[in-house]
Amino acid sequence: MKIKKYYIVAALASFALCGCGDIADTFSEWTEGGEKRYVGETENFQLKSGWDRLIASWDSPVDPAITKIKVKWTDDDAKSDSVMLDRNITSYNITGLKNSSYSVTLTAVSGEGKESLSSTLYARPYTEEHEVIQSFSRIISSYYFMNDRLVLKFLGWEDGMMNAVLKYTKENGEADSLVITKDMANGEDNELFEEYWEDCPYMLLPDAVDKTKPILLYRTGRVSGCEDVIHFPVFELTPDRTFSSDFKEILKKTYGLSSTALDADGNVKDEWADKVTSLSIDDDLTNFDDLLNFPKLKSVYLGKHRYLTDAGIKDASRGQLNVGEKLPSIFAVTTLHELNGLTIYRYNKHYQKLGSLDFIKDMGKPVMPDYKFYDLRKASVTVSPEDEDGYNSHPEYLVDNN
Repeated sequence: MKIKKYYIVAALASFALCGCGDIADTFSEWTEGGEKRYVGETENFQLKSGWDRLIASWDSPVDPAITKIKVKWTDDDAKSDSVMLDRNITSYNITGLKNSSYSVTLTAVSGEGKESLSSTLYARPYTEEHEVIQSFSRIISSYYFMNDRLVLKFLGWEDGMMNAVLKYTKENGEADSLVITKDMANGEDNELFEEYWEDCPYMLLPDAVDKTKPILLYRTGRVSGCEDVIHFPVFELTPDRTFSSDFKEILKKTYGLSSTALDADGNVKDEWADKVTSLSIDDDLTNFDDLLNFPKLKSVYLGKHRYLTDAGIKDASRGQLNVGEKLPSIFAVTTLHELNGLTIYRYNKHYQKLGSLDFIKDMGKPVMPDYKFYDLRKASVTVSPEDEDGYNSHPEYLVDNN
């Protein structure tokens, strides 16, 4: 028993003697190339996003051995660049960056070239391709050229917008501009609609413009997370027409595809739109914005081809056509009246949201045309190809009284 105790004491003593060795010697033994001594790290490393740039900042290093600060940045494609800065510099602008996420690494370097442990942060600069920039309000949602006049429809003033200016050339060759205000973009200072006490974000530019010269929209503003004031990409207002899908469907039903009005893909032909002086509308619409695409439009017939019974005329929910947006529709037809002398011929009780404007003539009940019909009483109707066995498509039902 005593012998076992002596062995235990001897073993503990040997462990104690081993533990008294220099820990630095131990690290030197197991570290390739011998002992490594790191210089002090920089502290409070921060990385912020700007316009086409990243802004790195840090506190001045405390370790007197530090002579340089190394900043290295790497994009999504693993392409890297770096810069060595004097120790007294505490920030650096990484400029000329593309639309990519970047890793930025900060390292302190001594006069002997020894580096500190590095710190890495990640950020993405704001560029023209950034989705936040792409989705920022364009202020002008749509526009229409009425010969030498320009109609603007505003999208509203987005938080962060600082200013917006539309630059254009007047018909006399003089350069001019329109400063778009917050009230203007929100439709709060449209004099035409003061009587309604409601907003209407539309405007007829007071000057005649030369649409063969560039009409450019400039915007500046800020977005959350960006340190810089952003000069957004310049947007050009081109003379291209834009029609709503609802209105194109009306034209399709009226004229058909590959017609004088529409091409085979259902797009409105410019040569037709440039010459149209009269239109008939017999369907519900969101608004009458599309009418502003016709610079020579002088007459519009509303509900002329809807033939209703007296009960149908009185049925507001099913028998009366209308527009969804009252003020935009009034603005569109009023502008056309001002520029072209437009007259609206309204039948039955359709489109009552337009009210009783001076240039609207209420025509009452339309007279059904005197159509000449074929006598089909002795006609037989067949189907080609023939119905399959066991199925009857009843083509005779296409004829009245069957």
